[in-house]
Formats: sequence, C-alpha cells, structure tokens
Amino acid sequence: AGDRVGVGPMGKIKEWFEEQGLTAADFPKFMIVHETLGIGFAVFMWQVCYATQPSMRLGKQFSRALPLKGRQGVQAVMSKADKMVKKADVILRRIPIVKRANPERLTVSLAESITFRAGVKPITLPLKLYLSWKAVMVGKTKKATEPGSAGSPGLAALSLALPVR
Repeated sequence: AGDRVGVGPMGKIKEWFEEQGLTAADFPKFMIVHETLGIGFAVFMWQVCYATQPSMRLGKQFSRALPLKGRQGVQAVMSKADKMVKKADVILRRIPIVKRANPERLTVSLAESITFRAGVKPITLPLKLYLSWKAVMVGKTKKATEPGSAGSPGLAALSLALPVR
C-alpha cells in the first residue's frame, strides 16, 4: 500500500496485515501465539540464567577492574537488592515450583534474563512476529483444506473423479 491520502497510520497497518493474508478475525490467534512465544522465551531465559549465573561469572572479572568507589557502589546496590529479596522470599515460599529455589539466585537470574532479553529484542521481536504470522497462516491453510470447508474440494469433487459404470 502506497501513501494514500486519507489513510491514517492504523489504516496502513491494517492494509499491511491484509496484504500478508491476515484479517481482523485472525488477530486474536496471532496475539495468543505471539504472547505464548514471548512468555515461553522469558521463562526459558530465566531458567538458563538461574542455571548458568552469568553475572557471577562475568562479575568477578569486572569487579577486579573497578576502582574502590565503584566497588562500594556495587555493594550498596547489592545490599538494597538483598533487602528486596528478603521481602520477596515470603511470597516465593508460597509458590510450589520455586519453593526450594534460592531466592537470591531467582532474583538475580530474573534481572539477568530481563537484561539479556532487552538486548536481543531487536532480533526476537521480528522473529516472534514472523513465527506468529506463520502459525496463523498454517492454521488457515489447514482449515481451508479440511473436508467440508469452503476452500476444500470435499466429497463432491471426489465423486466426480470416480469412474461411472
């Protein structure tokens, strides 16, 4: 769709989606797939960061390079984070899946995963959009080829292909 007079930004977005084969009826499916991918990636990265502890591995090398004032600043931030973790620990103990997990590692790994995901967002956002679009289009294709649907030849075409005796 080119620049047409009278078509606002939302109209252009709608036109673009329609050109890709998506209609307003497909939008809920698209959003469900998109959000499921996002939540799945977030949980996966949180687990990876909990297991690998990237800040502990990298932090040791960087902390040696910091001047004394910088190390004091890091210590102040960490003591503040420790207080927040102690408050969160009361809530975390009620959740069965994280009941036995180390609350400090949970908090730090969450921060690490958020930081990592923010860094790779220029890659993951277009990828999630593409995968969501592809999933909806595959669903539309399967629905169109099911027997009895409008896009399917169905049994009538099958009976025409049978030899007559």
